[in-house]
Amino acid sequence: GLAEWENRSWQELTDRERKESAYRMAVYAAQISCVDQNVGKLIDYLEKRGELDHTFILFLADNGACAENYSESGGGTIAQINDPAKSGVVSYGKPWAQVSNTPFRKYKVRAYEGGISTPFILSWPGKLNRYNGDIRRNICFLLDIMATLTEVSGAVYPATFHSGEKIHPLVGKSLIPTIHDPAAELHEYIYGEHESNCFVRWKQWKAVKDIQSLHWELYDIEADRSETNDLSTKYPQLLYDLQEKWLDWAEHTYVKSRTIQEVFFPLELAVKDRARRDAQKALKTVQKKKNADAGQVARAESDLRQARLEFERMRKQLEQKQGWRTLKNGAVVMFPARNTDANRPNRH
Repeated sequence: GLAEWENRSWQELTDRERKESAYRMAVYAAQISCVDQNVGKLIDYLEKRGELDHTFILFLADNGACAENYSESGGGTIAQINDPAKSGVVSYGKPWAQVSNTPFRKYKVRAYEGGISTPFILSWPGKLNRYNGDIRRNICFLLDIMATLTEVSGAVYPATFHSGEKIHPLVGKSLIPTIHDPAAELHEYIYGEHESNCFVRWKQWKAVKDIQSLHWELYDIEADRSETNDLSTKYPQLLYDLQEKWLDWAEHTYVKSRTIQEVFFPLELAVKDRARRDAQKALKTVQKKKNADAGQVARAESDLRQARLEFERMRKQLEQKQGWRTLKNGAVVMFPARNTDANRPNRH
């Protein structure tokens, strides 16, 4: 099925809105066409020089269509769209981002499939010509590119750099085995976090915590890649296991302690946290109004203070409970107690 639609329909827009929206998409489409044409020119050039068979080519898009500035109409003015002097978020808006990501859920930044999936093309005519046109569905991620380039170039990934300073070991794995074997499994688990959007993938299962969600969700990606059927209440034990894996990974890879704490807030505290954030946004909105009077600002400030007090009061109460996970730096993470009697899908 298709992911939820977050905007007005095309029929609900005014004639002017449709015209401006169509223009933004037309410019975006022209950019894609330009990329396509110039990739073609590069391929032609390599072929004419007799270098194409010996050239290893990787092509991929960004991690999901860009919905920034998260408005329906897109960022920037119409006049700025083709202005080369203008930088920043000049965009086609959230509706076109959703269309570009069809049928996946959400878009760039988020941890749903619409924010972490990308088309990927690998070409090496001289070595892999017999696989031309083949499609692979192996689960891989961006860090595998370094390992792949290391293998095909014959290089050795260093253990030190800059006069002996130790660097992090290689995390990814070469993609080459997936070319020869469509069933090859490079990773048992894949993890991610970006701006408090988190996920962990294990086989067909994916646990995801969205920044706007109050709880973790669980999806069977093979059966439901649009992430429309949350199975977290059906398989709580599996969700717990994946959450625990993500927590260990997050601490090991230096995800901010505050982020780790926030994504594991119990539901009642998550509700208070959202109220606190909403009050903060409301105050900023009032402060930006040119005609806002002192009374409006004072009320918004009072609401924010009250929301903060209620959040801190509940946080301190919950932290007094026993059994929470403590990070190496002493930060308390309100990770739920294990439920060993819950349903668990077959792991084999």
